[in-house]
Amino acid sequence: MFAVLRHRDFALIWSGQLVSGMGDWLRNMALLYWVFSVTGGESPLATAAITVATTAPALLLGLTAGTLADRWERRRVLIFCDATRCVLSLLQLVAVAKQSLPLAYVVAFCSSAVEQLYDPARVALIRATVPREELVAASSLRQTTTSAIMMLGMALGTGVYFMLGPWVSFALDAASFFVAMVINLAIRGRCVSSSVRAVSSVWREAREGLEYVRGSLFIRSLLVLGAMAMAASGLIEVVQIYLVTRELGLPEDRLAWLGTTLGVSMFAGFALVGSFHRRLRLEWLPGLGLGVCGVGVLLMAVAPSLLVAIVGMVLVGLGNVLLNVGLGPLMQTYVDMGLLGRVMGVFRSVSTASMLLGASSAGYLIAYANTRQVTGAAGVLLMVAALFAGSRLAHAVVTLRAEHSEEHALPTATVK
Repeated sequence: MFAVLRHRDFALIWSGQLVSGMGDWLRNMALLYWVFSVTGGESPLATAAITVATTAPALLLGLTAGTLADRWERRRVLIFCDATRCVLSLLQLVAVAKQSLPLAYVVAFCSSAVEQLYDPARVALIRATVPREELVAASSLRQTTTSAIMMLGMALGTGVYFMLGPWVSFALDAASFFVAMVINLAIRGRCVSSSVRAVSSVWREAREGLEYVRGSLFIRSLLVLGAMAMAASGLIEVVQIYLVTRELGLPEDRLAWLGTTLGVSMFAGFALVGSFHRRLRLEWLPGLGLGVCGVGVLLMAVAPSLLVAIVGMVLVGLGNVLLNVGLGPLMQTYVDMGLLGRVMGVFRSVSTASMLLGASSAGYLIAYANTRQVTGAAGVLLMVAALFAGSRLAHAVVTLRAEHSEEHALPTATVK
């Protein structure tokens, strides 16, 4: 898995992710604790507004940001985004000084909006710098890094905030983006979409992206699998506390065991997949992953003890690994480079909407139905979706692979 770092530009992209990712968790935890402190812990609405501010851009701006990422040179996009987020992190210091919650929310929204532009550009640049046969290894390493950052970032962000205060947290976040910007400046490769017309409007290109998604069985299957996974993620975020307290009769602090289990299982899973990535059949991984998630959710629904629920969460983590390791490389391999940003934008918007729908539906259903029944039904639904959407995806990939083989097999005409 680490062998892919021999590609210099990918190593730089990965290093920038590592640095800025840790900064993200410093900011996230500081913002959560600071808002809680300013409101005296008496305003759940104010705390929930953080989630709204950070997730709304993915829902509202995903396609537009992806379209812009397709129009511009990707390395410059990364540099611009890091510089902008550095400035925005410094503006959070102004919000702290003025004790201004509205300013903090606006800055958080803007930072998340910039991230919608950053991610599609980074994925496209990785595709341009890593050989196709190593995309799975690159994806595994990125996801392993993300899981490690998640596990360490919460603890580090909490420690920095309570030991050094919000000023240091936000200042370190700004510094992380500055360092990431310097790292991205060293990238030598350039990645520009040749298929985007400079004179065309953003709206026309966005509509072309939607038409491409609507007309592709491959993309539609990916969207269904990703949307179902995110809906399940939103549901689990809500129901797990009730499974631990209501159904298992345990104190709420035992919930931390499930969260830790998810992070550790995903970290180990990505590391394991990266070690034998060449043996994997990518077209089957997303469907298999969603099915494993469904089994894990169903096991959590019927768990008679915390240990069984932990085993279920391990399966959920491993299923997410298989799903993500398949989704990323498949999208990078079979989506046209000039449309990759728009496809990712649609994917992010649909995924975010699905997560919010899963969370809100769970909150509503739990009020009227048994927690185990709601969770079990979700597990069954995931397995059914995995069977149908997963098989359709595999069929679409086989067809695309055959088309690519035919194109490469065509004889080259000689001009005399």
